[in-house]
Amino acid sequence: MDAALGTFPLKNSVYSYRQFYTFEDCHMQTETKPQRYLTRRDLAARYGGLHPRTITRWEREGRLPPSTLLPNGRRGWADTAIEAHERSLVRK
Repeated sequence: MDAALGTFPLKNSVYSYRQFYTFEDCHMQTETKPQRYLTRRDLAARYGGLHPRTITRWEREGRLPPSTLLPNGRRGWADTAIEAHERSLVRK
């Protein structure tokens, strides 16, 4: 590879590597954060120190999105789902 020109030989030809791949082709443009799940206790603290049973009641009444059964057997809410739900409440 000729570092000065940014080319490499391929079967008696010289191609620019920029013709094939750019950094953007190989990597995602947006960074994704890992999925985090919030427990009833986390949500209760987030909403001003409510009792965790209030969170369960709100879910049953439809005031919160449905929880997800986690691999450890507990129930939790994806932080992205809660943030989307909060944004939808602000728009109303």
